[in-house]
Amino acid sequence: MYTVASCPFCHKENIEYLHTYSSRAWILNTSPGGSFGIAGEKYIVYHCEHFALGQHFIGYLDPSSQRVVLKPRQPYVYGLLLEQNKVKAVIHGLPVCDYVGQQSVPLHTLYMFTYFSQNGKLTYQDIGTLAINRMRATEANTWLLLPHMGWNEDHWYNLIYWVERGLLYWVEASDAEEAGDGKSILRTNDVANFPFTNIDKTSL
Repeated sequence: MYTVASCPFCHKENIEYLHTYSSRAWILNTSPGGSFGIAGEKYIVYHCEHFALGQHFIGYLDPSSQRVVLKPRQPYVYGLLLEQNKVKAVIHGLPVCDYVGQQSVPLHTLYMFTYFSQNGKLTYQDIGTLAINRMRATEANTWLLLPHMGWNEDHWYNLIYWVERGLLYWVEASDAEEAGDGKSILRTNDVANFPFTNIDKTSL
C-alpha cells in the first residue's frame, strides 16, 4: 500500500496497492493498481474527489544493472491538459525490485504522474473525449495523449519546463514527515531542488 500522490487542492494523500517486488508485471502492464495498472478499482485504497487520472513509466534505477528485456519510454506529462489549465500534475517515484539470487533488490524506478482537478470525475470524462478527438485528428498517428512531434509537443518531455511554470508538483518527503498531520507538502517552481531533474533516455 503506497501513497501515489498528494492532492494540490485538498492535500490529502491518494493511496493504492502497488506491486513493487518485480518489474515483470510493470513491463507487461499487468501490475495491480487502480490507476497505475490495469487491475481496476479494487486496488484503490483512497482517491480524493480531485483525482482525475494516473500515468506511469518504469525505468532503471541504475543503467548498469539492466537485467531484463525492457524498452523504457522517456517520461512525459500530458502537456495539453496542463496548458489548457484542465489539471495540476504531481510526480512521485517508487523503487521496484527484481530477484537477484535469493534477494529482492531494487533495480527500477516507477515514475507516477497523477492529475488532479476541481472535479476529478468530470475531468476524466473530458480527457477521454479529448483523447478520442485528438486521435481522429492525427489519423491514429498517436496513442491517446502521446506527444506528437509534428505538433511541436516535444516540450512535454521537459519536466523542468512544467516545474518552472508551477504546473508540475512533487511531494517533499522530509516536510511531509515533519508536518505530522497527515498532509504532505507539495513543491513546485523550485527547479534547483526538483528531485527528478536527471530523468533522461540513458538513465531509464
